[in-house]
Amino acid sequence: MRRVSISVLSAVLALAVMASCGSSSDSASTTTIDPVCAARDDLTAALNTLTDVEVSTGAADEIAEDLAEVRAQLDNLGDAVGDDVKPQVDELKSALDDLESSVKDLASSGLSGVSAVGTSLAAVGTAGTDVIDELQQSCS
Repeated sequence: MRRVSISVLSAVLALAVMASCGSSSDSASTTTIDPVCAARDDLTAALNTLTDVEVSTGAADEIAEDLAEVRAQLDNLGDAVGDDVKPQVDELKSALDDLESSVKDLASSGLSGVSAVGTSLAAVGTAGTDVIDELQQSCS
């Protein structure tokens, strides 16, 4: 069975988060995490889990569960951010919709389904990175 590894996307997302996490002169004991930054970190973790999957015709349930977690974290982030990030959030939602459609067809589509899911996961990774990058300034 052909498998497509998406772990490169996880590395890209992880690097985007590390680059956006600046250091602060405040001590850790007196610093609280901004709700937007906390929501961003939770979304990043969910995106990493989703995009670090071995895509195969039998992976539909795992991907669907991970996708649901990303949607939940994206909703949390959407509640915390302003309108300036809305275009990126909407783009990620659209990419998640496309992935969900591809996953529904995965089991019955064979290798073409695996390819479609891989392409959709790549789009989710790109859109997720765009959201994280947009929040870099407010979370530095």
